Amino acid sequence: MAVAEVVSLARSMTLYELEESLSLLIESAEEQEELTPELKAAIEQYALGATEKRDRMARFLAHCESQEELAKREIERLQDRRRRFENARVRLEDYLVGFMECRGLKKLEGLTATLALRGCPPSVHIYDEEELPLEYKRTKSETVLDKTAIKLALKAGQGVPGAKLITGRHKLQRK
Repeated sequence: MAVAEVVSLARSMTLYELEESLSLLIESAEEQEELTPELKAAIEQYALGATEKRDRMARFLAHCESQEELAKREIERLQDRRRRFENARVRLEDYLVGFMECRGLKKLEGLTATLALRGCPPSVHIYDEEELPLEYKRTKSETVLDKTAIKLALKAGQGVPGAKLITGRHKLQRK
């Protein structure tokens, strides 16, 4: 059987279709007294097509994982690049403000841009949080669910209102 035929079969049908067709062919073979060469060839072709489809799916999963990792690294690289530019901008702005304040200048004019000092709104600097009166403090409360303890309790047969143990789920593993 030609490799091109198997690849074509794997491309043209879904895994469900391939597996279902293969099952039907095998059932048909079991019902016959003697296996015809055509039926044997069809079973082989669909078995190879299903195997090819599985391999293609596994390769695509590997491709997706590598693309995820590549995107993650690219995001980290771009975030690092953004931080470097942000830091460079802040340093240059601080330098220019210091220079202009030192020289008593309100603005610097270039050929294509003008840099001007602008007053900032009043801001608060907390230098000792402990000294602040209670009326200026707000307490935030955060509830964190202990799923590990809940799972242990449910596995031990204890009822936990609002939670249930989910079993029988599967995760795909590629080998």
